[in-house]
Parts: sequence; structure tokens; C-alpha cells
Amino acid sequence: MASASLLVVDATRQPTNTVRGVTSGNEFIEGPAAAPLRRDPRFLGVAARLGLLAYWRGGRLPDFCGPLHPEPICTNLRVR
Repeated sequence: MASASLLVVDATRQPTNTVRGVTSGNEFIEGPAAAPLRRDPRFLGVAARLGLLAYWRGGRLPDFCGPLHPEPICTNLRVR
């Protein structure tokens, strides 16, 4: 089976791990720009396949489940 990888090149044409300001490994799924993704009913399945659901349910909820403005999906993250 072939694998694919993504090489990102910054403005100086140098390889980088930063994609449009995303610097953390999970920011692409936990950041504010991903809020519409988290409203999709398939999100929990994706999070489970990535291992995030087990991690979050282990007591380490993501920032989008913070006390000030928790997203609706957070209720489902607490359910086992």
C-alpha cells in the first residue's frame, strides 16, 4: 500500500510544518476554524479513528469544551 505525505512550503520556498498559522498537531481539528467540522454528525467517528475521542474521554477535554463557551459536541464527548 502506498502512503502519501504533504510537503508544505512557506513564502521563502522552504519546507515547514506550519500550515497557515497552524502550529500544533491537533489545531486543525481543535481550533476555531474547525468549528463547522465539529458540528458535522460524522465528527465523532473521525475523532474516534484518530484516537482523539478516547484521549478526550480520558479526562483531557479539548479547549473548545472550555467552561466559557462549550460547543454542543462537548456533551457527546463526555458520554462513554
